[in-house]
Amino acid sequence: MSTATPSSASTVCYADTLKPYSPQNATYLWFIINTLKPYSPQNATYLWFIINTLKPYSPQNATYLWFIINTLKPYSPQNATYLWFIINTLKPYSPQNATYLWFIINAVCLFVSAALVVLVAHGPESRGDHFARQCYLIYNLGTSIVWCTEVALHLLGDGESDGGSGTGSNENESILVSRREKLAKYVELVLAAYFVLDSAYVVARWKMKLDHTSAMLGDLVVNVLVYAWATVVTWRLTKRDMDYYERIDSEARSKERTGV
Repeated sequence: MSTATPSSASTVCYADTLKPYSPQNATYLWFIINTLKPYSPQNATYLWFIINTLKPYSPQNATYLWFIINTLKPYSPQNATYLWFIINTLKPYSPQNATYLWFIINAVCLFVSAALVVLVAHGPESRGDHFARQCYLIYNLGTSIVWCTEVALHLLGDGESDGGSGTGSNENESILVSRREKLAKYVELVLAAYFVLDSAYVVARWKMKLDHTSAMLGDLVVNVLVYAWATVVTWRLTKRDMDYYERIDSEARSKERTGV
């Protein structure tokens, strides 16, 4: 008469417990296991390279990054509907869409810059020098706000601008150039915002040293050149849009006459 040892009995017990999970019995389980095998670290090295690369940016590791993300969540289109209503309302006034408006703004800035050059050029001995400095402080703040607004609206209307058409490498190059331009615009927006804060601080102090006359003149001359160029560019864009709409109107009138 043979008796089973405790170890052999436990082995039989484990075997009976695992039987329902054998490939013959648990076909769906083993189907999942075989499906996931190609994604193991041994087989899908590139996938796991990406996973390991992204690990430092997990909520547990990159707490500051996720703090920024969670801070910005309330301003998403789903949560901040009123904010995005304002943004969508302002989109038609972007430099891409409202070319005639920005032609007028640039022309006004050009005229004011030229007038201030004449006013400041009288020199420190002029009785109107103090008034010229005050005008320059307000002008500097105003043009900084215009610059910041223009860049911000440009970014808002970027998705609605004509992206052109193309296929293959030309289209990829166009997308790459568009991304670089957008990145440059974001950098420009940061600079513009800095100059708005800096000029607002100077206006709040309402003070400027006497030896800033040459710096003011230099800044104004540069602004005259910049606004002259911007005025020409926006006028060309305005003329292009006007020609486009005139062509559309003429085609519509010709269709009406011919009855097509």
